Amino acid sequence: MRRDQIDDEVYAKVMWGDAPQDIVNWLVREKRLTSAQAKVLVEDSVKERRAEIRELGIKNLLLGICCLIVAGILGFLVFASYDEPRNPARREGTEIGFVLLILGFGIHKTVVGLIRLLSGRSDGSVSDMW
Repeated sequence: MRRDQIDDEVYAKVMWGDAPQDIVNWLVREKRLTSAQAKVLVEDSVKERRAEIRELGIKNLLLGICCLIVAGILGFLVFASYDEPRNPARREGTEIGFVLLILGFGIHKTVVGLIRLLSGRSDGSVSDMW
């Protein structure tokens, strides 16, 4: 089997979230590589995976911060539109609910982005993360 095909298979397995030790065992058993060769291949792919997860973390963090800013501006506009204390209409309740929805999404994306950015680790396939 060609070396670049083995590299591609290792890369795919790492990106899909398989455990590194399982991949090393698979390479030794199925592809007849030495343990040292297998570890080097897997470590390179794991570094690439962590870099991609950190990149996704930056994107999630920026999306979360933007949502928080939008929620803050919309929240200010909604509450500034209350001229006097009165019985809030249904429309105003919907506006507040929309602001809270954006706020919750922004908090979620900010936290997920920080975790991915700082740790570089995440479960599952990289392609399923957004």
